[in-house]
Amino acid sequence: MVNMRDLVFEAGAPTSIVGITANTGVQLFPNPATERINLSMQQIASAKHWVIYNSEGKPIMKGKVNAQAISVQELQYGSYHMVLLDARGMAIQAHRFVKL
Repeated sequence: MVNMRDLVFEAGAPTSIVGITANTGVQLFPNPATERINLSMQQIASAKHWVIYNSEGKPIMKGKVNAQAISVQELQYGSYHMVLLDARGMAIQAHRFVKL
């Protein structure tokens, strides 16, 4: 599992994650979300797991990338990061989303 301390954040852009593959064909929608978020993955077959982190960098949800819809009903309102991991647990992409 990736630790938020291992990710690099740009100064001035607190929700940006640097050093993770960009433009890999993964889309997370709708954003903002109310009940669920959907993953559309066309080019990234290496994503095996996902982890959702809260604004404090704590992992609060995790799962396998086997369903395209992930329920976020239990999350409180706020901003979150979803990190996609490969089979070795290495971060390959991250997305920011808002829960309403």
